[in-house]
Amino acid sequence: MSEMLPVDRMHMRHAAAEDEATDGDRPLPAWTIHAAAIGIGLVLGAALYGWGRYSGVISMDWVGLLCG
Repeated sequence: MSEMLPVDRMHMRHAAAEDEATDGDRPLPAWTIHAAAIGIGLVLGAALYGWGRYSGVISMDWVGLLCG
């Protein structure tokens, strides 16, 4: 009998945990954190841009100069 690699053992434990988990206990997909971080970044970026634009910190001249 061949020896199992650590990755195989980890995969089997993860699969067994998913089989035993109920809907409330199931771990979130890996992409959830990335999607949340991107969403928060977009919202904060838009808010900071809007605040800077209307407070005079960022003028359209600077935006045109920086963005080309």
